[in-house]
Amino acid sequence: MLIYNVKALVRIERWLSALMLDASNGDPEQISWTNYGNDLAEYSGDLTDAADGATEFINIRPAQGTRSIMIPQVNY
Repeated sequence: MLIYNVKALVRIERWLSALMLDASNGDPEQISWTNYGNDLAEYSGDLTDAADGATEFINIRPAQGTRSIMIPQVNY
C-alpha cells in the first residue's frame, strides 16, 4: 500500500494506516504512525513535509501474517 504526497498551496496532512483482522473479523490490529510494525506489516514512517513530493507506504508480508483481512485507510 502506497501514498505519494506532493505539497499543495494549502498544507494537507494525510494519515496512512491499515486495519488487520483475522478470518473471523476479530483480533484487530492497526499499523500506522502509532504502531510501526508487527509480524505482517511495517509502516515506513510519518512524513509531515513533502516540498518536493514524498512517499509513505505499508510493506505487507502476507506469508508471515496471522491476519487474512487488511483494510487500507487514508485519512485527511
